[in-house]
Amino acid sequence: MSRVEHCGVTLEDGYRAAQRLLDHSPRPTAILVINDLLAIGVVRAINERGLRIPDEISVAGFDDIAMTRYLSPPLTTVRVHADEVGRTAMRLCFERMRDPERPRCR
Repeated sequence: MSRVEHCGVTLEDGYRAAQRLLDHSPRPTAILVINDLLAIGVVRAINERGLRIPDEISVAGFDDIAMTRYLSPPLTTVRVHADEVGRTAMRLCFERMRDPERPRCR
């Protein structure tokens, strides 16, 4: 079963969203978070429940911010090369402006 919790952008928002997820039965075995800052809040909620990461529940974030290396255990995270993503997005926009009939990327 898949569950999605929508929340704001602060550590506290991630913490509260994790509390809601952890209240479900059965409890999730993994939580994937849209960014590392929210993931830090998730880790706090998990730790407060006495659960062990990654033995009892896994957590993964997205964007590889430096402060996550200070968590124990360190957060699993996806590194994003934002400058490369931005250049590619702009190139595709310019190509679309030059040729509006250009096939869309899927």
